[in-house]
Parts: sequence; structure tokens; C-alpha cells
Amino acid sequence: SVMLTSFEINPLDEKASREQRKQIFTDGLVVITGNCKRPIELNGWIKRLKDFSWVKKVNIENYNYDSEEESGTFKVEITL
Repeated sequence: SVMLTSFEINPLDEKASREQRKQIFTDGLVVITGNCKRPIELNGWIKRLKDFSWVKKVNIENYNYDSEEESGTFKVEITL
């Protein structure tokens, strides 16, 4: 199953913050990281997320599977 490890709403835009020398946040974005034993379960969870009316876009930014641990880590961005 999918286990969430972090959840950020309107996360800090580190690059823009460095350039402008003040904190800049990305409005309308949710970043979720977590672990998943089977990629098919992550795909099913993302499919359900896309069905919500308030979700404009769901993007898997990163997915890494460790065969020794038999688990994968992921980062998903949701645009509201």
C-alpha cells in the first residue's frame, strides 16, 4: 500500500527565494512524498486523485524502486 511521509501545501520555491532574497511560495501546489511496495498501487492512488474536481494535474516527479528493500520512494506534485 501507499504510505505518505511528507505533505507540503504551497511549498517554498528555493530557486526563486534565493534569487529574490526573500521567501517565495508556489501557490496552488501540493507536494507529497512517500513509500510504496508496488508501483501499481501508486498508479491506482494517482488515478483516484485525478478524479477529484479540485485537482487540475497530478505529476509523478520521482519514483525510485529499491529491489533489495522491495519498496519504492516517490514524489508527487498536485496542481490545484
